[in-house]
Amino acid sequence: MNPTTDHRGSRVIHSARIADGDGSVTDDGWVRFEDGLVVARGTGDDWASADEVVDAVAVAGPDALLTPGFVDIHGHGGAGAAYDDGADAIRIGRAMHRSHGTTRAVISLVTATVDDLVAQVAVIADLAQTDAEACARIFDPAVTKLVSGQPTQQADGSWLVSYTMTVSNPSTIDLSYGLEDELDYPAGAVVTVESAASRAGGPAVVAGWNGGTQLQLVAEGTPLPASAVHVFDVTLRVVFPVGQGSVANAFSNTATVESGAGGVIRTDADATADLLVPSLEIEKNVTADVVSRIGATVSYEIVVSNVGQGAYTALYPAVVWDDLAGVVDDATVDGPMTATPNVGAVVADAERTSWRGPLASGATVTLEYTVTVTGGGDAVLRNVAFGAPASMTDPATPDEINCDAADDCASTRTALPAVHIGKSASVSSTTAGGIVEYTVLITNTGEVDLPSGDPATFTDDLSGVLDDARYQGDASADTGTVDVTGTTLAWTGALAAGDTATVRYSVRVADPMSGDAMLVNLAVVDPTLPTLALSLDGPSDRSVSTRTPVLTMASTGLEPATWMVGLAALLLIVAGAVGMIVARRLRRRRA
Repeated sequence: MNPTTDHRGSRVIHSARIADGDGSVTDDGWVRFEDGLVVARGTGDDWASADEVVDAVAVAGPDALLTPGFVDIHGHGGAGAAYDDGADAIRIGRAMHRSHGTTRAVISLVTATVDDLVAQVAVIADLAQTDAEACARIFDPAVTKLVSGQPTQQADGSWLVSYTMTVSNPSTIDLSYGLEDELDYPAGAVVTVESAASRAGGPAVVAGWNGGTQLQLVAEGTPLPASAVHVFDVTLRVVFPVGQGSVANAFSNTATVESGAGGVIRTDADATADLLVPSLEIEKNVTADVVSRIGATVSYEIVVSNVGQGAYTALYPAVVWDDLAGVVDDATVDGPMTATPNVGAVVADAERTSWRGPLASGATVTLEYTVTVTGGGDAVLRNVAFGAPASMTDPATPDEINCDAADDCASTRTALPAVHIGKSASVSSTTAGGIVEYTVLITNTGEVDLPSGDPATFTDDLSGVLDDARYQGDASADTGTVDVTGTTLAWTGALAAGDTATVRYSVRVADPMSGDAMLVNLAVVDPTLPTLALSLDGPSDRSVSTRTPVLTMASTGLEPATWMVGLAALLLIVAGAVGMIVARRLRRRRA
């Protein structure tokens, strides 16, 4: 019988005389097999039950002898069949040898072309897997490969991926092998080998292996002793092109063991991992009054979502910048930005705020802050929130056009009300009894209409005029309403963006003089309205004044006595001239 012929399960043969390789014989012995391999032996009846129990005496008589199977290390066939002639011939030859106690055989082939030998070896390999009765075994190294955890994205945006390859010799004979490892990554990926080495007791790896132009990781012909296991660890750094998205099985490679004469037998093991790339989507919202005057609060909300398949981590966080340069010229930030949920960290400087933190795939964080309108700028609150790689410490802010076309960028533009005021007097100076006409122009230089329910206003302080003059009661406005109460003129009215209101009034200088001989007045716009110059390039003055001197005799710098002497001299000259004219006419008559 052939008790070890590729039997699956457990088997016990007992009550046999056991012959060992050293020539000794043990009576009443037993041997236990698991899947065709000897796992235990003893004598007597202390054996444990098994799937199959064989009583050697019952099978072969009282002198039943159990010996190790004969291993034929060289043979080309049997019973008239050659192993070179295919599967049926191999079965015939092996059946004959088994009947005579040959439990294992090294199948030998005659010299042939490489192609013929490869085909014949393939037949033998198939029999070893599918036909236990053929009892053929080809002892080749086994190889396995796996990815050591999910590839991780680093702070600089690159990816680290680690593999473990195991080459083992499951047989009891010494083998040799070579090991190739070939990478298959998306186009444009740049791979750097961080490390490639065997674990303790393993062979050296080939210098220069890169998985692309150099595939050989372990040199051909490397010894692999019986039952030996060689383990290799490889770590790669991979940089993908900008814009690379998630790809299934992107980190794919194949380890190939080459064995047999000339490495003709090749055994592959594949390992893959998905490239899971995180991706930001940014939405920005602003809440403000239609007419956001000085002191008004403007609220901002930035909704940051990870719409990619990968996660942002503490090592490679999501980063959002908010550029406030176009806000802080017209407003002050009320306090630090807050994040909901409270994850990550916020860093603020004079004009920009950033948030960075982990964000799982599909997760969202909402960033919020407020500002208070102060005016003093261009009367428009502009800002841009955008994503940037974690490695960038001072990224450039995208312009609004490019921002609006990107998923990871959002901008807001909030116009503020703004006015400009101007004033003029009809004369540069006047005298007692003179009339001075004033014109005040108020222009809506902003982009926001000022409606009747939220109008523009200004006041004109006339106290420095009415000490020298009397208001003529003729104030008028081409739009809105104007009123003079006491020494204050007030105007109010709706004013669409770009429109101008004109206010006119006049005064008559007292005669005789009664004040300080200087007509001074000051027109001031509503303190809650920002101002913006007509050129739209910055703020204008919130108030405007005119100064009109009233000229008197004293204004010439002559004393009253001097005036009297001059007047007398003038009268004498005039009298003399009249006298001369009369004398001439008398002489003509006499003549």
